[in-house]
Amino acid sequence: MQIKVVDNRTSLSRKLKELSEQVEGLSEEVGRQTIQSLVAESPVDTGAFMDSFNASDGRSRGGGVSSEGRPRRQSWETHAASAISRVYSQITGSNSLTISNNAPHAGIVENKYMPFAKTRARRKVIIDRAVARVFSR
Repeated sequence: MQIKVVDNRTSLSRKLKELSEQVEGLSEEVGRQTIQSLVAESPVDTGAFMDSFNASDGRSRGGGVSSEGRPRRQSWETHAASAISRVYSQITGSNSLTISNNAPHAGIVENKYMPFAKTRARRKVIIDRAVARVFSR
């Protein structure tokens, strides 16, 4: 009779490191999916609301953009791409992420179009999509 004991710590350490990197990527992917949903649900007239999206690790970022004096009937696509790009660059992979909109008229937009409420309602879908994307890499 015999028993063979193999030290697999190196392999286990490598696998734990890979899992840790995937979990880090998951918070970033949830942030990306969340801003995509918020933008998809947001209207554009002057672009000020879209230009006021920001991401942070829990601390509020600067003030929002006012629509006062801005031209109306702006391109949704242009402002959506800009908002997504800006927020992507602000996502740091921390354990806590806050996506906010500090436009002076954010409450009015939320009451009429409900981009935050609709995104909150979709959070399970957003998380499931992020998990599938991160763990399929």
